[in-house]
Amino acid sequence: MSVFSTFKNLMTGQTPELSRNWIIPQKPDEIDVIFNQKDGIHVVYKHSYRCAVCSFSQSRVESVLDELADKANFYFVDVIQNRPVSDRIAQLSGIRHASPQLIIIRDGKVVKNASHGEITAELIREEVR
Repeated sequence: MSVFSTFKNLMTGQTPELSRNWIIPQKPDEIDVIFNQKDGIHVVYKHSYRCAVCSFSQSRVESVLDELADKANFYFVDVIQNRPVSDRIAQLSGIRHASPQLIIIRDGKVVKNASHGEITAELIREEVR
């Protein structure tokens, strides 16, 4: 996603297409499954289309999404459109809400969380590999 398309989407309120490898939970109980699984890696990315910083963070996550899709499940949560899911993540993880926010869960436990400029492709690669 280019800088120009990021600002265009912010100005017009349009939601850009997401990578096909994103899982988009619609109900809070879909988040319960992530924390109840005793194996596997889940990368949860919380995003607001009203925030320019989120667009840059999304690009960083998507830069490794296809590369790591066979090693982890990647979840995209639109915090404006789906606040109940976002709230459930905060409740189960014990991590105060932020956006953009990245939470990595391994075997049902949070192993890393980051927000804003801390969200990098390197951080994701390090935790998922």
